[in-house]
Amino acid sequence: MKTHLSINGMTRDNFFTSEKVKVDLLEWLAHSYCFPKFYLKRGDKEVAAAGSLMTLGSAPKFDRENGSPMRFFGGQAFFPESSPKDSVWGSFPRRIFFAPELEMVKEDGKITRFIHSLEKEPVLPKMHSGSFLRKLGSLPPPRHYPEEGQWMELLKNLLREIETEGLSKVVMARRSEFPHVGCDPFALAAALKKAHETASIFLVQFEPGAAFVGATPERLFTRAGGRIYSEAVAGTRPRGKDAIKDLELERELMTSSKEQHEFAFVKRSIEEALEGYVTSFDWRGKSGVVKTKVVQHLHQCLEGALRFGSSDQQLIDALHPTAAMGGAPKSAALAYLRAHEPFERGWYASPLGFTSHHFAEFVVGIRSALVEEKRLSLFAGAGIVSGSDPRSEWSELNAKTQTVRSIIG
Repeated sequence: MKTHLSINGMTRDNFFTSEKVKVDLLEWLAHSYCFPKFYLKRGDKEVAAAGSLMTLGSAPKFDRENGSPMRFFGGQAFFPESSPKDSVWGSFPRRIFFAPELEMVKEDGKITRFIHSLEKEPVLPKMHSGSFLRKLGSLPPPRHYPEEGQWMELLKNLLREIETEGLSKVVMARRSEFPHVGCDPFALAAALKKAHETASIFLVQFEPGAAFVGATPERLFTRAGGRIYSEAVAGTRPRGKDAIKDLELERELMTSSKEQHEFAFVKRSIEEALEGYVTSFDWRGKSGVVKTKVVQHLHQCLEGALRFGSSDQQLIDALHPTAAMGGAPKSAALAYLRAHEPFERGWYASPLGFTSHHFAEFVVGIRSALVEEKRLSLFAGAGIVSGSDPRSEWSELNAKTQTVRSIIG
């Protein structure tokens, strides 16, 4: 089928062919020969993409005359405009969006395969199938960046800054490195999908040898027509060993002044970020608790009406990072992180997803791992406010990395 792709003031022909298929999306993606590769499951919808027809340095803005159903997949680093602090994320661009050659979409239990072309009507290639190549491994003790002693010193200094320099909150993160540990990133994503049914599962890979995988509880935003949907997530408690203990921890989370204080920062940061891009918004219902398999968080959803002309890249730039990922005030917190956090965040805690003319979906890349052939890195962060206890925050990091660590061993 021939359509017209109109983005960023440019129009060109777009050909695509589609068919209904029966296949596991992650298994198909694992055996695809094309790069980059992208996978996202949110709710009962899954999308997978491979290969690139067109690459952009930011999310496209779809022109009114666009007639193409083409999706662009991608995301960015936490600090997309800054040079990386180390080489760990070497194969990951600072910001990229690509139009795929091959695409799978699972919706309402049915899977559709799309083949895209910008030159001529594409031919449907044969499907490749098989099982995952490598099993998940077991984990030796990690090396942390920062190590525990350095973390205590960093937070001691940060808490002093919070009391005296006008900072309200800073989200300090940690990278836990497991050298000589390799696992199949597609098998890891499949295991996360099975274990964390309420999470959004993602995988991004730009070349063989390194993939970013996670099971995030946090959506950055969904755009459906002229509506935007987002959510505030903050505060953490582990899950209880039984229903009674779980409810006790939930009540502790709901009544903690420190956690409610942090949650208010996050909600306020979202409101301020969207101010220039919505005509109205509303926090839906009362705040509650969202539970993953290993932790639970304060949570509330937002819905708003978008101003005409608001683009997805504008929304990404406005919302990223929320106070749950960076801190408040935003500019001061980010400057502090750039100066003091001793590792490169890369795509950790960053927006990733896809955009199309009528629909866009972006999640936040947390509860995540960078999987390399001979190294595994787990990432976690903790929101530091006045009154935070460094040892408790270190324990919170350990709880958050359990999302991935419990899957591997």
